[in-house]
Amino acid sequence: MGIKSESIKSNLIFWGIILIFLSEIITNFYVLHYGISFRLTGLLKLLFQGLLFIYVKWSKIPKSIYISFLLLIIIFTINQLIINDFIYKNLLPSFTKGSIYYLNRFLFIFLFIASTLSLKNKDYLINKISRIIDCILIINGILIITGFLFDIDLFKSYPNSSRFGYNGAFNKLSIYMWYIIFLSKLYYNIITEKRSYFLFFFILFASVLTGSKIILFFLLLLIAFHFFQIYRNNKKIIILIVIICSTIGLYSKRILSFYFNYFIFWKNMKDKYSIITMAFSTRDLAIVEKINYIKTHWSGLNYIFGGPFYNNHYKIVEMSFFDVFLFFGLMGTIIYINFLKKWFFGRNLSINILLGLIILCASLAGGLFFNVLSIMYLFVSFYLLNKKLVHAH
Repeated sequence: MGIKSESIKSNLIFWGIILIFLSEIITNFYVLHYGISFRLTGLLKLLFQGLLFIYVKWSKIPKSIYISFLLLIIIFTINQLIINDFIYKNLLPSFTKGSIYYLNRFLFIFLFIASTLSLKNKDYLINKISRIIDCILIINGILIITGFLFDIDLFKSYPNSSRFGYNGAFNKLSIYMWYIIFLSKLYYNIITEKRSYFLFFFILFASVLTGSKIILFFLLLLIAFHFFQIYRNNKKIIILIVIICSTIGLYSKRILSFYFNYFIFWKNMKDKYSIITMAFSTRDLAIVEKINYIKTHWSGLNYIFGGPFYNNHYKIVEMSFFDVFLFFGLMGTIIYINFLKKWFFGRNLSINILLGLIILCASLAGGLFFNVLSIMYLFVSFYLLNKKLVHAH
């Protein structure tokens, strides 16, 4: 009976994830073709989180997970209800698009890890989830390349726009983080097991076709890391790599200017925005706006406990650690970093560096920590990489 129950739970979690991916595709289709936006994905994610919460066996999971989970809820309660009563005045918007909505997304990964670790067949389930997401990204990669070859508007990142980029079936910024995570896994397979070459270059090509600047930045970091891996015992080559990287950094504005001049969309934007602003897709302006927001709406306690959405005009920055600080303050940020260190990082230096590169990219662009599918994919991917290392010993 226990084995059957475990199997049912695993299958429900697995199919719940597939349904969320399918809902993303359906929502994207309706938005592009009919201009209709509805919260199907949000509803499914909420139901899925409820399912995960039911499945958690709190007595059987490490205390660090539920202590961190409860502490973040307490911190959020302090910054919303005690320091400021904004939540009472804007209850419905807080649930649909405001602070409670994003709190729910930030806490998802805690429930996901707790529920999967509660299962005896956790390794099998995590491997199954990782494989199905890999398959989804491979199929979507085919759609991206098809869209590029035949100029299919449906698969473009920005339909009816001169801006270059193809996202396939997913018209979401989170897709860039998915492919960065996938590339990291495939690269590690190449350097350790000498396999996945074709798949790596296939996904690499599809990733470049998304037109994402953060993917290009990640690839530069990956190239630097690759040469460091090969020549780490050769001091002369390492010094040369450092000089090359420093030179690229020194002339980064000229390089970016050359890149933007190549595309009509970005060339037209040069009169309106600076090179740095275009490189960050106006997130640097958002940071300045949020700093002004903090100066205006925060008290001294907010720096410790955070305090998002004290006005109706606020929007998320999508620069991961800044958003964590905004939501949970210095105390919550320390708790979140400790959680990442405990459940994402392992003992292998190469794996940790790859993970660090992903988080660095997420800190510059992309809401990794509050995007349900991205943070889940990151966890299952690096759980398996670290597990493989443990089994190898």
